[in-house]
Amino acid sequence: MSLFFAFNEIKSVTASDEDSFYPASNLLEHPTYKEYRAVGTEASLVFDLENTVPVDSFLMCGSNATGEIQVTELTLEANTTDDWTTPAHTQTYELTLENQLYNIVHLDFTAQTFRYWRLTVSNPTGSYVGLSNVFLGSKIELPIDLGYTFSVADKSEIAKGRYGQRFIDRLPDLRSFSASMSVMNQTEKDSMESITHFCSTHTPFWMVLNEGESLLEAGYFYFDKAPQFENQAYQIYNTSFELTEVV
Repeated sequence: MSLFFAFNEIKSVTASDEDSFYPASNLLEHPTYKEYRAVGTEASLVFDLENTVPVDSFLMCGSNATGEIQVTELTLEANTTDDWTTPAHTQTYELTLENQLYNIVHLDFTAQTFRYWRLTVSNPTGSYVGLSNVFLGSKIELPIDLGYTFSVADKSEIAKGRYGQRFIDRLPDLRSFSASMSVMNQTEKDSMESITHFCSTHTPFWMVLNEGESLLEAGYFYFDKAPQFENQAYQIYNTSFELTEVV
């Protein structure tokens, strides 16, 4: 059972089409309620990584406010320059149950090393294209113990009348995830520690839990507190962590 933690390499983004109330710059903001929307049902987004770095994963999520990604098809292209006449790498995907879970889309592919990436998204059966946060970069793969905990908290506010009737202010659900890692070697500990130092409790990151080809859990989370490492023997460590979904 593998756990992937992902750091974003995207430094800037430009869009071929955007709603002025929902600009493409929202894709680089932490909160998911800051959406990007196109006026039409198809748009292209160009991501500049500023350097040629390996990329083997793409993730995106919809807004927790709406609960949906307004995209059904996407194409990922990569190139050494911002010229898309004949891109060096092209891959088209349809969103399916295999690559989509809990408002998160996760695509895994052979590492490609380019500075510029273009995402073309469409939603032919809807009225517009819309998504919230995106990720392009390399995953960090770590082992996880069995017995992890996943929960969903309903944050809706409910008031009851004198006869028992309910008055409900419906709010988005909030997901939490907790797990432990045992008998980590030094390399695994250093990888987890790099995530801890970079993100701590202030910077969100993407987490994907896989069993073989099956996508078990996925999310865009904060650490509730920075993980600590307990030394068990020479270069052998245990740790645990708790995550809360970004709203």
